[in-house]
This record gives sequence, structure tokens and C-alpha cells, in this order.
Amino acid sequence: MSRCLVQKYREIRQEFHGVLSHYAPYVIKTARILVLGNNEPMRVLLASVLQDKGFDVVAAARGDEAVEIASRKFNLVIFDVEGSSEESCEEFMTGLGCPLQGTAFLFLLQNDPLSEVSSNGSPRLGAVRFLRKPFELSPLLEEIGLLLKVISPSSTVNGRKKASGASVVGTAQAQKVTPKAEFQSLQEVDSESDNTPALPLLRLRLMGNCQATVGEHSLDDKVWLTKKAKYLFFCLAASRKPVPVSELIEEFWPGASRSGLTSLWKAMSAVRKVFKPFYPGLEPIVRLHDNLQVNPKLPLWLDCFEVERLWKDYLVKPTLELLVALKELCNGSFLPQCLMDWAYFKRTRLDHICSQALSRLTQLQANRKNWMQVIETALLGQTFDPCNEMLCRAVLQAQLALHQPISARRTFEQFVDNLQRKLDLEPSPAFCQAYKEAMASSL
Repeated sequence: MSRCLVQKYREIRQEFHGVLSHYAPYVIKTARILVLGNNEPMRVLLASVLQDKGFDVVAAARGDEAVEIASRKFNLVIFDVEGSSEESCEEFMTGLGCPLQGTAFLFLLQNDPLSEVSSNGSPRLGAVRFLRKPFELSPLLEEIGLLLKVISPSSTVNGRKKASGASVVGTAQAQKVTPKAEFQSLQEVDSESDNTPALPLLRLRLMGNCQATVGEHSLDDKVWLTKKAKYLFFCLAASRKPVPVSELIEEFWPGASRSGLTSLWKAMSAVRKVFKPFYPGLEPIVRLHDNLQVNPKLPLWLDCFEVERLWKDYLVKPTLELLVALKELCNGSFLPQCLMDWAYFKRTRLDHICSQALSRLTQLQANRKNWMQVIETALLGQTFDPCNEMLCRAVLQAQLALHQPISARRTFEQFVDNLQRKLDLEPSPAFCQAYKEAMASSL
């Protein structure tokens, strides 16, 4: 059950919003739901999904723990049955004083013969409906509406009626989710999205001063609530392939084996709140099996992707225009304030690309004796590679050509200092000799 629901969590969320959007405002504001179960990932996931829509949710491993968390009356109890006997259900619900007057119950049952005992006994424990594992999220959400008496059993989900003979909640027939069914479900979502209106472009400038804009609106740093939520989205956006959940937890919450998943959901919820005003009904982060990625439907532009694309094009067909375009994007290192490993590796690669591109552009400008452009481009290149001897030579040549010996001396001294501090090296004897001869000839 947990694997199926976790895999389908992001894909079905849009349908989830469509189902609950028809619920009465009274229910959204006042319904209090208790999620019980020993399966912690499943319990946390169910609670997170319902809390995001505005339900008042309490999650606990045992009934007595739930009473300690909140003593008020629950409108609905969702019980993830892990045991196979009626006695285990009764023991699990003892802390609630079951049955509760006026409380609806939904039991999630194991799909095996032993669970028949629990399903037969569940009505005696106060359960109104039950659902067998594995199942998709949409039938569960529809049953919540039925149990809270805000939609009728004959209602449809997104305009589609329930198929006769299928595993409907309240029957003993199991509804398995096969890979083919999952694929068909994803295809249907993609085909429906073709008619969606044009969305505003999200532009992320992550090199130099970080800037994020949606259309004409600039996103201030304060809207991200936490740095980890911001860097989580940037990490997924800057990755060209889905990132495993385990890697994200290890990167952002190292050592948090049990609480890491909860922290990840909280960060994703914070990201969702940032983009909800601009992309209502569209999840910014989606799940692909055990991986996360930025929603492919989100129109996205990143300066780091553009730098990599232009550099790849230049290596195939070198042109001055491509180098000039690269220079316009080389505004600084990639997320210089982020010290995480993923950002460091990305920053190292982009710094190398920018240094190489600016070095080649500097050489072309020096050949044309555009000395002011040489100084501008070379100094920009030194921000990515302060120990690049070729760039230092170009600056010295341009400054001496412009009769700026004092500036040339400062440039050389700064280069020597960078070599000593960063690499513990001295400039090559040939470079020192060339510098002395150039300075002497300029006097």
C-alpha cells in the first residue's frame, strides 16, 4: 500500500484537488480527521495530503497516543490495518473508547485472505466503509467525501463515472494498480493538459546574484520561508534528470533516516505555497517512481542551462556571437552562498565553462586590439579563475597598450597574491621575465 500510494502521490495530486474542490466549505474548515496506523511513511503521507487541503489532521501510531495529542471529537477516523485479526483492531482502538458517537470510520485493509476477518469485524468496531490495498489515491479521497456526507455515492470524479464491477469502496473486491494502468493514467493527464492556458515563464538566474521571476513578478527571498525549501527547488530545477528521494534526504538532512522524509514533505509544501498564486492547480514538484523532479509542465528557463547549451554549440561551431552571448550570462558563480555538495559540483563545472569561454573571447578581442573590451572580459574571467595566467597576461597587455603602467603593476601583484593564497605557487619565471620586459618598454 505505502509503495503504491507514495509512487502515485504527486501524479494524482491534481485530481485530488479537483475532487475536493467540490466539497462544501464547511467541511474543509471544520472536518477533523484522525489517521491511525503503525506504518509511519503511510501515516505521514496521508496526514500531509489532507493537511495541505485544509483539514484538521491528527496522526498517531495508536489510539491512546491520538487521545494524548488531541482530546476533541473526530469527524473521521482512517485506520491503516496492519494486523490480521479482529482482536488486534479492538486493541488498537482501545484508546479512543470505540465506537465513537457520530464518528465515521474508514478501514484500509490488507489484500490477503486473513484480512477477511478484519473486514468482517470492522462494522462492529464502528467502521462505515473499508478499502483494500493496493489502491489509487482518488478512490480514497472520494470516500472521504462520502463519509463526511458532502458528495453523493453517484457523483463522479473529474466528470468520469465509476465503472461497474470495479473495486468500489465498501465492497470486498480488490483494485490492483498495474504498471500499465499507471502508464495509462499518466497519458490521460498529459492529454488533458494540452488544452491548458499558457502559463507565465519562470526564469531562474542562479549565477551571481540569485533572481527568480514569474512573468513580470519578482520572487523575493522571504517568500521561500526556509533556505532548504529554496535550495531544494533550485537543486531539482538545475538537475537534468529526476533525483532519487534518498539522495535528497542525505544531501539536505544528513543522518535523519526517519525524520528526513517528513522534512522533505515540509520543504515541498513550502515550495508549493510559493508558486500556488502563479500556477494554481499545478504541482511545482512531481514524483517519478522513487525520484523527484520539477514538473515538466512548468515553463522554466535557467541561466545555467543556457550557458551549458551555448558552450556545447560553440564547441561544435565556434563563433564570436556565441562567446558574446555566453559573456552576457556569466554574471558570477553558481549559487555562491550554497555550500551543499550538489551546488559545489555544479558551480565547479560552470566556473570552468565560463573561464574557458571568456578566455577565448579575450584572445579574439586582443587579436583585434580592442583593449577596453579585453580588460573587461579578462577581469570578468578572473572572477571564475583568479589564477588563470593567460587572462592576467591579456589584462597586462591591454593596460600597457593603454599607457596604464600603475594599473598593470597592481594587476600583476594581485595575480601573484592569488597564486600564493589559493595554490601556494609562484608565477612562472617566463611570465615574470615577460612582465619585467613589458614594464621596462613602457617607460
